[in-house]
Order: sequence, then structure tokens, then C-alpha cells
Amino acid sequence: MSAFKRTRLTPAPPSTTLQQAEASEARYWSRVKAAFSVDFASPVVACAFGPGLVRGADGAPTHRLAVCAGLDVKVLSIRAGRAVESAKSRSVGKLKDVAQSVSWRRDGRLLCVGDGKGSVHVVDAQTGATLRRLTKGHELLCRDACFLRSNDVVSCSDDKSIVAWDSVTGQPVKRIKDAHEDVVKSICEVDGLVASCGYDGLAKLWDLRTGGSAVRQFNHRGQCEVIKQCGSSLFATAGGNDICVWDTSNDRAPVHRFRDAHARSVGALCVDADEDRLVTAGLDGLVKVHSLRDHTTVARAAARYAHECLCVAVAPENRVLVVGTARGLLDVRAREEKKHKDRKKTLQPPGGTFRHFNRGQGFAPGSSIKNLVVVGSNKTEHKRLAPHDEALRKFRYGDALDEALRTRDPIIVVSVLDELERRGGRRNALQRRDEKRLEPVLAFVAAHVAHPRYAESLTGVAAQLADLYGDALGAHPALDELFAKISQNIASEASSQKALLGLSGAVGVLLAENDARSLRLERAREEVAPVDDEG
Repeated sequence: MSAFKRTRLTPAPPSTTLQQAEASEARYWSRVKAAFSVDFASPVVACAFGPGLVRGADGAPTHRLAVCAGLDVKVLSIRAGRAVESAKSRSVGKLKDVAQSVSWRRDGRLLCVGDGKGSVHVVDAQTGATLRRLTKGHELLCRDACFLRSNDVVSCSDDKSIVAWDSVTGQPVKRIKDAHEDVVKSICEVDGLVASCGYDGLAKLWDLRTGGSAVRQFNHRGQCEVIKQCGSSLFATAGGNDICVWDTSNDRAPVHRFRDAHARSVGALCVDADEDRLVTAGLDGLVKVHSLRDHTTVARAAARYAHECLCVAVAPENRVLVVGTARGLLDVRAREEKKHKDRKKTLQPPGGTFRHFNRGQGFAPGSSIKNLVVVGSNKTEHKRLAPHDEALRKFRYGDALDEALRTRDPIIVVSVLDELERRGGRRNALQRRDEKRLEPVLAFVAAHVAHPRYAESLTGVAAQLADLYGDALGAHPALDELFAKISQNIASEASSQKALLGLSGAVGVLLAENDARSLRLERAREEVAPVDDEG
């Protein structure tokens, strides 16, 4: 017969303030220390972690990091254990011009690399062989290239064009000429669409299945350098000192704008594995971390360098941070896990105790505690059940609720009520109570029914109590007063929620009107022509 399972207590998460959350985030990123670095002869312009982990030569889980520096495209193997040590590297692909970007396919088997001649190379990440060289699409330098969900490749170039390639045949499927009015700097896939940004200050969404026109366009208000997906329907653009987070369904105004995020231009963006944090690197040599939930800067100096930062990447486990600089330095930082100390008892039992006189014949002076033979040491000590668990074990549901109420701990009481509801015995525990046993239940519900942590469970309890004892109202003044208090607290909480919903709607209207006003002013400025002063 299996042992009785104790009632599982589910305490509510602690309520942390915004300052406490920012402080904990800052402490987390401050513990990301430099592990090792790799020097390249050319600036490190792009880096990207491969999806998932692979087994290294020794069988240990390993991260794969693709790095572009000059003519070299290397794949570094970084161990994912507690200690991050120097990585083994190997060159992949054969380029005849400077590599500009690197991206992984979703399965981690292929890489696509754009170079200075406008070509896109599809490279086998395992063998390093170049499987396809896509050359019939761009006339100038290929700025960025990435894989789509369909495993096809899309790229952008200085010739203002965007090209979608068939990775099997190596032929261009669709070519959008003059996609932007200036250089198309970066490209990515967002929510099934292709997003691009350029030096004309615009970010555009393209549906390659339809014609060559943009579905939506977003005004970054400045030269747009980088675009990066931040979630299912969110993406971020960086240009100048500002970073904008956009929603694909709203092209009027950004979800949030990080103004003056860096002292100089933002050079690279990266999103962590949980898509909760946006990591940015700038030409001011700083690496910062921003929260995508509450749009705050949680780490203002996660890393600091003497030279310009050109690329940044975060490992899938969020423990390894990689930064590439303009002087050819690839810096790998890691947050090491704390090693738990072995807390075995090494002290001998003190003299005069029962264990001291029952050490047994196997004890030798100077031996450690693990060699002791103690009488009764083989007996297993069982922790006694709590009174409410003992009552639940015997199916005395009413007594279990009474014992939980005696603890005066709302977490225990609500957990017992939830367990009774799971067993289908909550109604049995509440019914057939006299005035003396009913008053503690009503008092507890009246005190906590409006609390956000317990309201979900106690509203059902209040409804059952009204159903069971509604006919007896007026017989006991003390119980009537508690019922009235429950009703008053529920009505007050409902009116507060209704007022908050009305306030939320009013704020939404004001924000929409402000966005529309900003859009009208911007269009008016664009329509105003310069006036020539002639005699």
C-alpha cells in the first residue's frame, strides 16, 4: 500500500517591486565574468550561436558559435558545463571576399554567409563544405542573409534589393528591387513575414508569397542599422542612439522606444532564449540588457570594452555571452554555477551522549563519523502527518477543514480547500455545521475573499456557503453579520475592478488619440514643401 500523499501547499509567488527585480537582474548580469577570449586579425562583424546543444569529442554538451572575421568563418565549440574553457575552432566555407553576416538554419546543420561580392554561401556546419554559392541576385555587397522557416534563404544588399533564394536549386525565387530608398542593412523573419530595415530610416514587412509591395512600414526616424525578432509578433530596430520595439499589427507607433540607449550608435542586437531580454551592444563599448516585459534597462553595463562592439550573441542556456569588437577581439563571458559543498557530518558524537556510548565495536579512535555503528541507525524516522493531513487520510473532511482553520495560515486553509475540491468533498466539509463550527469558516472567507491570491478559490466557497446556509439567515446575528461582510467585500472588489477597466479604456483612447495626432503632424511635415526666397 502506497504512503499517503501530504497536502501540497502552493504559496503565492512573492510580490517583488520593480526596484527589487531590477536589482536582482543587475546582480545576475554582474556575475557574468570573462571566461576566455580569441584574437582575430580582422574585426569580428558577426557571431551567432547554433540552436541547441551537441555532443563534443569527449561526450560533453557543447555550444557551437559561428564567427565572421575578415575572410574567416569559424565554428567554435564551447563546453556547456560549469566551467567555460577555451574553445576549439575550425574554419568552414571558402570565401573570396570579406564575410558580412552569418546565420544558422533551425536544425543547426547549415550556415548561410553573406560576403562583400554580393554572394550568399550555404555551408555545411559539420564538414565545412560549401554546398551552394548563390551569386545571381545582388550586384553589390550582401549585408545580411538568413534562413526562413521553409529552409529557403533571404538576403539584402547595398543595391537596395531583397532576394529570396531556393536553397535546393540555388536560384533566386523572388527579387524585390528598390525595396528601400537607400542601403538595405539587415533582414529577419517575423511572424511568417520578412522584415527589413535600411538607411532610409524605415523598417518594412514583406510577404514574399504575394507581390513585391510592402505589407507594412515602420518609421524609426533615423538610419536603421539592425533589425531582430523579439517574439512571435514583436521585433526591434536599432539606429543611432535609439532602439524601438514594434508590434507587427501596429505601424503607427512603437511599443516602446529606448531613447539614448547608448552614447554612440547601436551596433548589434540579440534576444535571449526566453525572449524576455534584449541585449544591445554599441559603438561606445558597452553591452546593456533591457527587459521586454516592463521595458526597463536591467543592466547598464553587463560588459565594458575599450573599442567598438560590432556583434553580440547569447547562448541558448543564457549562461554564455559573446561580444565581438572592431579590433578583432572575441570575448566570451560566462556565469559559473555555484558548486554545492558536501555537507557530510564529520564530527564525532560528543561524550556523555547516547550515541557516544553506543558507537559499537567497529569504532576506532580518530575515525570519521561515517565509520560509526550506531544502535538503531537502520531505523527510518518518518515525519508525522499534520493534523489536517491525518484527517484527510481518514476521509474526515470536516475535521480536516477545522484543523486547517486552527493554524490561522491562509496558505494551508486554501490548500486544504483546493484538495477537498479536487476530491469532490468540499461540500461535505462545509455542510451540517452548527453556529460554533460555521463561524470560523465565514470569518476566514470574509477576511480573504477579496485578496487577489485567494479570491479564485474562495469565491466558489462563498457561493457554496450561501447555497447551504442561505435559508438560515436571520437566525443568528453573528453569522448574518459575517455574510453581510462577505457580500460587502465582494461588491467592493467588483466595483474596483469595474472602475479599473473603465480607467484602462480611457487611457487606451488617450493613447490612440495621441498616436493619431503624432501621425497627422508627421504627415503634415512631410507635405510641407520648402519655400524659396526670391527677390
